[in-house]
Parts: sequence; structure tokens; C-alpha cells
Amino acid sequence: MSFTFSFISISKHAPDALKTQFAYFRMVMSIGCKIYNKLIYYYSCYYYYYYYYYCLFIYCYYLFIHLLFLLLLLLLLLLFIYLLLLFIYLFIYYCYYYCYYYYCLFIYLSLLFIYLLFLLLLLLLLSLFVYLSVLTIYLFIIVIIIIIKHHYYY
Repeated sequence: MSFTFSFISISKHAPDALKTQFAYFRMVMSIGCKIYNKLIYYYSCYYYYYYYYYCLFIYCYYLFIHLLFLLLLLLLLLLFIYLLLLFIYLFIYYCYYYCYYYYCLFIYLSLLFIYLLFLLLLLLLLSLFVYLSVLTIYLFIIVIIIIIKHHYYY
């Protein structure tokens, strides 16, 4: 609440108005700059309002990249589910009819264990990218709110 109404109380001609007005923005941007410290310029994004559109462009770009990686990980997840069904089919068809049952069962279970480890790794990567995408969307919304409020009150 105090963040929302702080824009109203700031004088237009106060010398420290920009620093006071965007203190919360600098705090939120520091989270983003820790994640993307090589691609977001510290000085321009923090202190000059005419670089906000540049920072907004960077956030849009990273949101797009995160969503592409998320789509790629979902496709990999579908591929792993397909491979699991293929393993089950191979076990039923070949091992049951053509092999020694216990020997094939051991091979199948070892392959299934390796497959499940890769699936767990894929799910961990998927959760990481979901977290980063949600964080990027949150920071993107904060940047848009700051830009709208800045142009409304100045």
C-alpha cells in the first residue's frame, strides 16, 4: 500500500524525487540484475528513467527465452513419457515371449532406473525454469507498473 501511494506524495520538483520514487524499483531490479547481471546494465536501469524501456525490452527478451526453454523442456518430458511407454511395450513383447524372463527383467529394470533418474533431472530443470519464468513475469509486471506510474505522475 505504501508503495502505491508513495507516488502521490512525492513532489514533482524535489531534487531527490527520482531516488525516492524508484527505491522499491531499485530493490526489485537488484533481484533481476543478480540473475541477469551480464545483460542488464546496473547504472542505466537504476538511475535514468529513459532507460526503463531498454530494461523492459531486456525483460521481454528473457521472458521469451524462458518460455522457449519451458516449451523445450515440456517437449522433452513428452519424449521421456513416450520412451517409458516404449520400454513397457518392449518388455511385454520381447522379454515375455523371446527371452529368459528374469534376465530380461533385470535389464529392463536397470534401464528403467536410469530412465527415471533422467526424468527426475528433467523435472528439476523444468521446475527451475518455471520458477525463473514466474520471477521474470513478476519483474516484468513491476517494470510496467513503474513506467505507467512514472508517466502518469510526471
